[in-house]
Amino acid sequence: MDNMIVWQTYHDDRQIMKYGLHEEENIRLFKGNDTTVKGESINHLNAFYSEITTLYWVWKNHVYSKIVGFCHYRRKFSYFLELNDNECEVLDIVRLSSNLLQHYKTWHNYLDYCDLVDVVNQKYGKGNKYSEHLIYNNVFVPYCCFIMHYEHFEKLCEFLFDLLFSLDKKLGLNMEADNYANKAKKDFPYGADVVYQQRAFSFLAERLISSYIVTNMKPICVKGINI
Repeated sequence: MDNMIVWQTYHDDRQIMKYGLHEEENIRLFKGNDTTVKGESINHLNAFYSEITTLYWVWKNHVYSKIVGFCHYRRKFSYFLELNDNECEVLDIVRLSSNLLQHYKTWHNYLDYCDLVDVVNQKYGKGNKYSEHLIYNNVFVPYCCFIMHYEHFEKLCEFLFDLLFSLDKKLGLNMEADNYANKAKKDFPYGADVVYQQRAFSFLAERLISSYIVTNMKPICVKGINI
């Protein structure tokens, strides 16, 4: 498909062989923790932001393609749709048995979620469509995997990183890896998988991306390939 790039994130060179990663006509690989990459990046925070570092690099360095998408080393799109302007191809759309807040509370530190909603309310006003979705809705677009027109991707990133970096400031993390790691250790001192839970900002980003897509775009689900 012409004028489309889908960025597939990985973070360990061994994953290239293990998962058979390779670039194709429309696929580009991006090592999300490569701090030597040219251009502006937040790759030093990959352990906490996961694949969101790829979104940031493509957006901030304006790596343009008419259609742009993102997927993971373990998940990729089985095929590509011809997308109209406001359509967004996603791997899954889930209707949870509880609302998004309760679902997050079950698996992660829900105080981070509450702080995020506060940040959203400060930006858009109490009762805005995003915070209402984050609190009360149960429709969830998981995985941070999507394909859309570049102009919509730019708007998504302006929305996403403004809120994430405002939350970083609110929590006093200052975009420093040690601060993120220490916060996770403090939040989960007993028995939790801290390496997993320290990815809180990627989990929160997943909810923000889902909220943006559901409230502003027409998501179209295609089942992806789990490698």
